[in-house]
Amino acid sequence: MSATAIASSHGVLTQNLLKRRAGSTIEEFRKHYIERHGKLAIPWFLANGVTYYAQTHRPLHWATDAARQKYESAIYLSDWDAVGEVAFAPGYGSFSNAQAYYQEVILPDERRFLLDEAFKHMKVVDAESVAGEVVEFIVDGKAVVEYEEWRGVFGGYEKR
Repeated sequence: MSATAIASSHGVLTQNLLKRRAGSTIEEFRKHYIERHGKLAIPWFLANGVTYYAQTHRPLHWATDAARQKYESAIYLSDWDAVGEVAFAPGYGSFSNAQAYYQEVILPDERRFLLDEAFKHMKVVDAESVAGEVVEFIVDGKAVVEYEEWRGVFGGYEKR
């Protein structure tokens, strides 16, 4: 699904550039981000009205000449390891639900594999600015990958 189609039906889509923790390889980062972090984020994203969540992995490149002209002088894509893409359902637009899960599960995991917590180091660019290999996790408000383990963990936080 294109970002334009997502934005028209689900609100604004942004791309968030992310860096891996020093000392980890691109392969280690990619494996952790896809196989662990992407899945553990799904229940939290769904609880916060996220209708689309995907990761874009290296090699990253500017998707359009307009994006290249807008960002290239300030952002060197070779310095970044992946892009997180998120779109919210109408009426949502922040991550205010399930804060205990975010604080106790998501943030500690980000500190393990990212340069720092995502919100502390990411760079936000317009939708469809960066291209690479896309891995989708949530499409049309439904998970498209198995995340049963994390649904169970999240369920424990919902009961608090």
